[in-house]
Amino acid sequence: MARAKAGDQDAFALLVARYTPLARRTARLAGAGDEADDVVQEAFTKALRGLGGFREGAGFRPWLLRIVVNETRNLHRGAVRRVRREDFVQNGVALLERSSEDEALTAITREGLLEAVKDLPERDRAVIVCRYFLDLSEAETAEVLGLPRGTVKSRHSRAIARLRRAATVLALVVAALGAAAAVSPQVRAAIERVLRFAGVEVRHGSLPAPAPPASQSPDDLTLPGEHVTSLAAARQAVRFPVTVPPHLGSPARVTVSDSGRVVSLIFGAGQRLDEFDGGLSDVFSKIAYGNGPVDVTVDGTHGWWIAGPQDVVYVDRAGRLVTATAHRTVGTLIWQSGGVSYRLEGVADRARAVEAASG
Repeated sequence: MARAKAGDQDAFALLVARYTPLARRTARLAGAGDEADDVVQEAFTKALRGLGGFREGAGFRPWLLRIVVNETRNLHRGAVRRVRREDFVQNGVALLERSSEDEALTAITREGLLEAVKDLPERDRAVIVCRYFLDLSEAETAEVLGLPRGTVKSRHSRAIARLRRAATVLALVVAALGAAAAVSPQVRAAIERVLRFAGVEVRHGSLPAPAPPASQSPDDLTLPGEHVTSLAAARQAVRFPVTVPPHLGSPARVTVSDSGRVVSLIFGAGQRLDEFDGGLSDVFSKIAYGNGPVDVTVDGTHGWWIAGPQDVVYVDRAGRLVTATAHRTVGTLIWQSGGVSYRLEGVADRARAVEAASG
């Protein structure tokens, strides 16, 4: 670096050769897309011109990458342009994925996490990209993004909480697929899409459906801090209105969970209705096999019907997946009305579920 700063062009050429792959990857992940090479070329040109101002003892890598990030931002000025989903995922997989066939399941998890990273807010995604895709330290990330270290730390924590949910759900998917299918082409495309609606995240598995569950008891699902109470007490304990659809009759049992986050109504016919604040996100995660969610209408509002079988898990307030709640169900109706989200399980037929949910 000292030789390059002193004007040695051969020394600077060595820096270019060493850091071009990393700079190109940074540009693509920052949103340069097909123009990444142009961004990198301009970044090195500016780096050469700015060597005189390079601080002695500083790291060249974060200094260069900050120039790359700034050049990518310059590219976007005047027109809002988001990195294409396929470009982000492809570039990330190229960075992270190893080619061994016996690691195919791990590759699925990586691709799913890359999609989850893509869905993060741009400012949080930039921190994750720097820390884990580019292997930068917290201090280097702050330097590259031009942010205080405290801001980097808070954005990192927020992003990790969201990614933890995706990672744990994907781990359940991988376990469900089984190691024996690791090299199957079907496995490589097992997770087709991720959908979110009314506080429920659905990951659609395209492999043949597993055998139906042995039990459909609503007692199979236990949420954090779940305790039995009366309907009147439940209505006092939560901040949203608790509704009992008349077609379902009177609940045999009422519970409140997760410090008032969810009210559950359990009915004698083996049906369970979970109600929760519609502003909460990703409360339940579901792995649906076979057909994906179907759009339905419940009392004039949009909803989803997910035919079974499905694996169902719960995400608590801290973003942790409560694995003890994982169980299998054959059908779930999800809808939202008046700011409250509803999740009805235990009704095998779509028409009957919609009728039961209607007021």
